[in-house]
Amino acid sequence: MTRSIELNNRQLNRFICILTAVVLLFMLKYRFGGESGDDYKRVINGDGKGYYAYLPAIFIYHDLTFSFFDKDTEKFGYQYSNTFLLNHDKKNLNKYTCGEAILLLPFFLLAVLYSWFMGLPVDGYNGAFHIFCALGNLFYFVLGLIIAKKLLRWYGLSNMAIALALVALTFGTNILNYVVYESSMSHVFSFFTIALNVYTAKRFFESPSLKIILLGGLTLGLIILIRPINGMIIFAYPFLAGEKNFFVVVKDNLKYFLMAGAVACSVIFIQLILWKLE
Repeated sequence: MTRSIELNNRQLNRFICILTAVVLLFMLKYRFGGESGDDYKRVINGDGKGYYAYLPAIFIYHDLTFSFFDKDTEKFGYQYSNTFLLNHDKKNLNKYTCGEAILLLPFFLLAVLYSWFMGLPVDGYNGAFHIFCALGNLFYFVLGLIIAKKLLRWYGLSNMAIALALVALTFGTNILNYVVYESSMSHVFSFFTIALNVYTAKRFFESPSLKIILLGGLTLGLIILIRPINGMIIFAYPFLAGEKNFFVVVKDNLKYFLMAGAVACSVIFIQLILWKLE
């Protein structure tokens, strides 16, 4: 008779640490090193240039018209790409939203401190800013894994099944590419915020509370700020209610839902303010 392998909670947490270490090794080899040895200077890439640009524009150059790129194109070189800027009424508008920049803010500030301490130019684009951007991406990926673990446990899966699911998520989807190689793209940040939003929804439907639904409103606002199309997550809520009638829950807790909606709208309003200032 074969004996099934099972993990206890400590072993599952240790497994997530090992999974994180493996992903970090991939980052060290394929992003921080690369064939040229300085690929870490190209973490902020593609659409990520637009998502990230709010941070140096606000905190370093105090210029939401992004004209600092045009003033010194030789300095910024690779970092500058006007494909993320739209010209409206002779003004530059960043066509990407600021949700990712909000999540990256702590890591951006760490890069500022590191650059100042090491005597590097605090320009928002030296190699340190790219590295801290990648580390921020990894941080939210790990948080997303931890939340996914909690969600899967909610559905009664064993720890071994959860471990296999996390492996499949990491290596069987394109999220590994967005952690390791395209770290400035929005996908991992979407993964984290959507996982957290689904978790708060499940908790609320099981035991309604103001604290939980306000967190849900906050994460929903961030989800939309990161990538507006992700707001379609709201159509999953009736299914997350499980055996409970979603519309009855809304009716019984209408005040809570209105407050959560107000929080979500307040977060989204940040983008409208930035566009106005541009």
